[in-house]
Parts: sequence; structure tokens; C-alpha cells
Amino acid sequence: AMRDYWDRVRAGDLGAMPAILGLSGLVILFTALRPETFLSERNIANLFVQALPITILAMGLVFVLLLGEIDLSAGVASGVCAAVMAKLIVDAGQPWYVAVLSAVATGIVIGAAIGWLVSVIRIPSFVVTLALFLGLQGITLWLIGQGGTVPVRDDVIVALANRNMPVWLGWVMAVVVAGGYAFVQLWRWRQQS
Repeated sequence: AMRDYWDRVRAGDLGAMPAILGLSGLVILFTALRPETFLSERNIANLFVQALPITILAMGLVFVLLLGEIDLSAGVASGVCAAVMAKLIVDAGQPWYVAVLSAVATGIVIGAAIGWLVSVIRIPSFVVTLALFLGLQGITLWLIGQGGTVPVRDDVIVALANRNMPVWLGWVMAVVVAGGYAFVQLWRWRQQS
């Protein structure tokens, strides 16, 4: 396996190596600049929390890229969804679950509109998502108003954004996810037999 990997690298197929080397270089640099704080537990947890929205968007975009398409509007679409949630909580006084479900529904509508324009009308995904990139920025600005921020003080939303899950609950979630994955794989294997 190592020889095969080395042959692919020599042939020019670097795979994930540039990303891994770049990430390693950044860790070394920031550790050297702030050795007392960068690798602390609190900072590592903070980095994971800050990276979560981008990671979720990236996981969703993998499927778009696998289809050979592109989506330039994913980030601003999530911004519109967040603005809808915030406005419903702050201005309309809706409970957090109504606001979150409305934000998800907004994302589904935006995604369905993009999908319809690309697959049915046959407009190239680059054109559609670039246009919606600009249009959705305007919708976000219209929703949040001139102040530029909507202060959400709902306890559940603030806890989701700022607090850590108890360790025991993290282990329970890990066991449930691993068990669910094992169940699905075993069920598929049984269906194929």
C-alpha cells in the first residue's frame, strides 16, 4: 500500500498531501507564536466550534462537486437561513424550534429553486449560483436591516452556539452513531445475501 501510494505521488497524484502539509505548517506556526495558548484544550474546542458551520457546508457541497456541478451560493444561502431564524426569534417572538424549522424550510426552498433552474431549465450551475450569490446577499441585508446584526438571546440557541455538550452525552452520541452505522451496514449486507 505504501509503495502504491509513493508511486502515485511520484506520478503527480498528490491527493490530500498539500492540504495536510499546509494544515501541519499552520499548526507549527501558531504553536510557535502562541505556545501557551494555541494547543490548549479550550482553544482546540473553540477552533472546532468555529469550523463547524464551514464543515457542514463543505460536507453538503461534496455531493454537488461529485456531480460535476458548482454552488457558489451555499454560504450566503446559509446566511439567509440564519437571518430568517434570528428574525423569527427576535422580531416575531417565535420559539426556537419554530425558527429553526423555518430556517431549514428556507434552505430547502432555496436549494429546490437552484436545483430546478439547473436541472429543468438547464441554466449552468455557475450562472445560477453566482446570480443567487448576489441576490441572496441582498435578501440577507434586507432581513437584518441597517444595524447589520440581530442579537439572538434565546437560551437554547445560545447554548447550541456557545456551550459544550456533557462528556457522557458525547459518548452516548458516539455509541448511537456507531451502532446505527453498524446496523445499516449489516442490514445492507443481509439484503445482498
